[in-house]
Amino acid sequence: MLAGAGCVCSPVPLWAGPHHFPEWLQGEVVKIDRPSHSFTLRSGSAGAPTEVAWDGKTELFADPDKPAVHVPLAQQANLLQAGDRVLVYVQMRGHERHAIRVVRDAPAAHAKTKPQNFPEGN
Repeated sequence: MLAGAGCVCSPVPLWAGPHHFPEWLQGEVVKIDRPSHSFTLRSGSAGAPTEVAWDGKTELFADPDKPAVHVPLAQQANLLQAGDRVLVYVQMRGHERHAIRVVRDAPAAHAKTKPQNFPEGN
């Protein structure tokens, strides 16, 4: 007779869910709070506002046609203005959406997909 406890192990932590994986959001910048390193994004005319934070690693792509040209958003936050249409690559960190990349003047065609020839990674 074999006595013992079996262990069922999972390679993915149980607390990680689909909400932890990065995703693209598109919308209009409604408000920018530079001191707290965050901005509010509204998707569509009836969309609920979404708060997005940034840090020193967040990249700002001012021209979506030139993905190789980007600046750190923390150093050039003045390039992002209320009213700008943006495409934002975000990931949940705790209970906060955190911007990894921000692309200004994002065309509507990119609403569901990432830009072509766009560099991957964090």
